[in-house]
Amino acid sequence: MPPLRELLIGAVLPGAISALVLGAAWLLLGRKPEKRPLPRWSVPLAFALAYLPADYALRSWPEPWPPDSTKRLVHLALLLGIVSIGTSLWRSMPAKARATAHTLAMGVAMWMPLEALGRRGDTGTMLVWIGGATAAAMGFSFLVGRESERRGGWAPPALAALIVLAASPVLLFGSIASIGQIVGGVVAMLTAAAMVGALSPRFTLHAGGSLVIAGLLTAMLAIGVHFGTAQWISAALILASPLVLWVDRLPLLARRAVWQRFLIEAALVAIPLGVAAAIAHANKPDYDYF
Repeated sequence: MPPLRELLIGAVLPGAISALVLGAAWLLLGRKPEKRPLPRWSVPLAFALAYLPADYALRSWPEPWPPDSTKRLVHLALLLGIVSIGTSLWRSMPAKARATAHTLAMGVAMWMPLEALGRRGDTGTMLVWIGGATAAAMGFSFLVGRESERRGGWAPPALAALIVLAASPVLLFGSIASIGQIVGGVVAMLTAAAMVGALSPRFTLHAGGSLVIAGLLTAMLAIGVHFGTAQWISAALILASPLVLWVDRLPLLARRAVWQRFLIEAALVAIPLGVAAAIAHANKPDYDYF
């Protein structure tokens, strides 16, 4: 695919689809939409649909079930999106049941790219890594989703976009440049969400939206570690970086304007992200194109 067309389909189109779905949901709220939160189902729907062109730009149409486990990201996104939409529509669903459904879906989602480890005869290692990846993804989803619901607006999705963007150099230096290109589509999805958040202060990613993003990010990093040369410590730093966002709870920051808090948090979260990229660069293979 020509570079310009790849850019338009893989990065611009995901952002446009995300903005279109979220914007439509925002307008459907009717009177004074800026004072009402978007329906919970709209965010995972937007992200699941927006990821399709990002994956298509790199791989063309996906196979029903590709034997190459690294090509199942689109299946992962659709699974998490469908489960998140379902738990969002079931308003009376108990919180523990919703958390259990999300965790089970994430476990299946992490199995999709890591299943190849079991085919190598290393079932024990596969199960350990699936469990670890599931726990890491759910932790990332909880931190990002909780902060977004607590604060609302554009800053949480913008910070999430910054965190996801850091996966690109880690995957590039880890010899998984193809997956690293898809990161741009996910960043575009979150950027569109931030734009909607700028219009609607009560906009949040909700648990469903953060679940889709967490699953995609964790799966990409897991592919880089197991099927490339990406460093697991770099992946761990990226997935743990949302912990820095809790500084927003400090009284000193809580009194500042949103844009000031965003700049401070962005500077702080850039520290672990920068360390992750530096470690990835220091351990990159000695290829000529680096």
